Amino acid sequence: MEFCPNCDRYMTKYVHDDRRIMFKCNTCMQEIDGSDSDSLWFSQTNTRENMRDAIIIERAGHDFAGKRVLYDCQECPYKRRYLTLVRKVDATIVYVCAACGAQYDHHMQKQKINE
Repeated sequence: MEFCPNCDRYMTKYVHDDRRIMFKCNTCMQEIDGSDSDSLWFSQTNTRENMRDAIIIERAGHDFAGKRVLYDCQECPYKRRYLTLVRKVDATIVYVCAACGAQYDHHMQKQKINE
């Protein structure tokens, strides 16, 4: 996180055309170069988003407010008839069984756990 040396406002991080990380103040429009450690920000963001999606999908079957879809779970020993629909941030859809945790894609094909 960087603050503008002129107006002490928060600066926004972005990648310049020549692949340098830059910080820009949205108030006075001053730009400053980022350091080497600022490049770690992009990889950490993707890792956090993937972990968040995995946790949401893992717990979706137990979410009573989630949208339920009538479909027989093929893996479930309890023969559940309803799956919970989860729409990820990237607009992909995953269906999750509350009893056994089986996951299906939008074609109702079985997915690998932790995908």
